[in-house]
Amino acid sequence: MISARCWLVAVVALDVAAVGVPRSAAAQTPEMTLARAVAALEATETERGVELLREAIATAPRATPSALRGNAEVRLAVASWSLGFFDSATVHFQAAVSADPFVTLDPEQFNPDLRAVFHAVRRATLVLGVRAPPDTALAPRTEPWPVSVAVPRPGQVRFRLARTGPASRDTLLATTAVDSTATVALRLPVGDSVTRAAGSYRLAVEYSEPGGRALATTLALELSEQIADSLPHELPPADSLYRLEVRWGAPSRASLARGIGLGVGAATIPLLLANSALRGVGGRALTVGATVSAAGVVGYFLGRPRQPLPENVAYNRALRSAWEARNRTLAAANERRRGAVLLRVRVASPQ
Repeated sequence: MISARCWLVAVVALDVAAVGVPRSAAAQTPEMTLARAVAALEATETERGVELLREAIATAPRATPSALRGNAEVRLAVASWSLGFFDSATVHFQAAVSADPFVTLDPEQFNPDLRAVFHAVRRATLVLGVRAPPDTALAPRTEPWPVSVAVPRPGQVRFRLARTGPASRDTLLATTAVDSTATVALRLPVGDSVTRAAGSYRLAVEYSEPGGRALATTLALELSEQIADSLPHELPPADSLYRLEVRWGAPSRASLARGIGLGVGAATIPLLLANSALRGVGGRALTVGATVSAAGVVGYFLGRPRQPLPENVAYNRALRSAWEARNRTLAAANERRRGAVLLRVRVASPQ
């Protein structure tokens, strides 16, 4: 009975251990695995770094940001290149550009031969990348909405906006020539009322090159109105930013001489004029004279004149004036924004 119970405990323990291993592996996010891979590569542990990079890509969920996938593929390509696997480096470069068309190589970190291979792969990979602020608010008639695009080769990029739903008509927002990457400022047509313009939209981005090949992608947008918030006023400059405006001058030797002279006089005059019948006059006179002399010495050190520093006074005045001017600007901006309706643009999801 005891042996059977021990056997049962051992089986349960092995089962728990087997279940615990995948959980601990699953706890490693792709970002953490990529960080470990980068650390291994920087420590010249290339094989270990390649293993971790492959693990980061293989275990990454579909919702993993494209920039992370592109970064991992680029590092795999560089590692493969350093090991002499040039074909593998080309394949990983292609995967990096496909995952993130905005990926680049820093010319300060990579040699020209490797960058030449990367640029050749990028030119040969037909992809279209589009990036836009995920959630922003802007003045509908004065502020444009920035959208970035990445293309493999020089070509034309067109932006069309349409409401979702049947019988919707496209509005051409812009057409521009793009060589590699560019950010285009789009004016969103809202008409006379932001309220009427609110709703679901589809932004179509179309790329075409002189050779005839073309690509297109869309972004799902939600437009709504938003009341402008007032801007907070700036806090006054910290006390540490101000400079001293006065300094203490050198002590006056004349005041020291006067204090000591008065003390000596206070001690000797009663001695010279005192009647011999008066007892104890000398002791009191010396005490008064010493007190007056000590007061003169203290006045010598504490009675120094205060000298103003014009440059520091001007600096502090300019510091306060600049702060007040900025707050006046904020107050004027708040007056203009009071009651203003902004256009909120939110990217729902790429389609």
